[in-house]
Amino acid sequence: TDGRVLLCSSFSKTLSPALRVGWCAPGRYLERVRRLKFTSTLGTPLVLQKTISDFLRHDGYDHHLRTIRRAYQNQLHLFTQAILRHFPEGTRLSRPSGGLVLWCELPAGVDTLRLHRDALKHRISTAPGPLFTVKDRYKNCLRMNCGLPWTDEIETALKTLGTLAQNNSDAFASAVAQSPPTTMKRTVVLFLFPDVEVLDFAGPFEVFAVTDELRGYDTFNVITVAETAAPIRARNGLRVLPDHTFATCPPPHLLIVPGGFGTRALLKNEPVLAWLRTQAASAELVMSVCTGAFLLARLGLLDGLRATTHHECLDDLRALAPAATVDPSARFHDNGKILTAAGISAGIDCSLHVVSRLLGPAAAASTARYMEYPPPT
Repeated sequence: TDGRVLLCSSFSKTLSPALRVGWCAPGRYLERVRRLKFTSTLGTPLVLQKTISDFLRHDGYDHHLRTIRRAYQNQLHLFTQAILRHFPEGTRLSRPSGGLVLWCELPAGVDTLRLHRDALKHRISTAPGPLFTVKDRYKNCLRMNCGLPWTDEIETALKTLGTLAQNNSDAFASAVAQSPPTTMKRTVVLFLFPDVEVLDFAGPFEVFAVTDELRGYDTFNVITVAETAAPIRARNGLRVLPDHTFATCPPPHLLIVPGGFGTRALLKNEPVLAWLRTQAASAELVMSVCTGAFLLARLGLLDGLRATTHHECLDDLRALAPAATVDPSARFHDNGKILTAAGISAGIDCSLHVVSRLLGPAAAASTARYMEYPPPT
């Protein structure tokens, strides 16, 4: 490392929290660190430092670490068993190989912020999962501190906390039973091909993936598909590995057909046209971006509808879909099941429109705000 790595730690977690003594091996930066230490801390606990130094010199620290590791492992075991004993069925624990905490995942629907408020009434403090994220996640998780020595009081507190969590879970289950059915999770399939325009598929991918993330990953399953499993070289050289081939792709609820120069060759590719025809017939929604509309036109899906594409390709679309009304006045057109978006970035607008249509304007606005994109109008 040539002395460029600074090693530092503290004795607070291993000897005593009251010590507040740390150490640093600053390598080549020793003199600089000494100056910084002097300018930031005028008082130094010399007695404590001397005591710890003697403790280290006579190998007491190594013996202490072996002892404390066994103690902490035993405490983790006692906490784990008590949680599994008293918490609702389905509770899962992530047990680290070291440290003093457990990550506790309660059954879906348990609101640990509400659980925290209920527990405070019993003089029990918790660390709800939402404290550890800047996003709307970990609502049913707790971080459990296992550093305190095990006592009957801790056992009683965990039992009480488990009862409160069960009551929380039961209340959620009752509310679900009395509420109307929730929206199903939809599969969004983005069709990829050589020379596909990158933003034509990446823009919609981001919209639906972000929406799914913001809603707790229960709304959209966003995947890519290509004719073969080989990497796709998109427009301007970007290489993309598709998730599925035609043979393995699940049926789409929403089929997205992007554009790009590669659509011209696909107009004569019968296996691709046959697959698109089959998937479009059963899909809830079919959406094209840019010259992806060429493929919908080739399949006759635009006949009698209002459609659009990239502004430089409007005449080509008119030739391919003489029975359609090619209208460049809007960034996208919604015909019910069939939607077409204009060039490139318009696919984002159309995708946000679909989110608004399926989940409501508030969901689309949240996604647009997260993406730093103008909200749909």
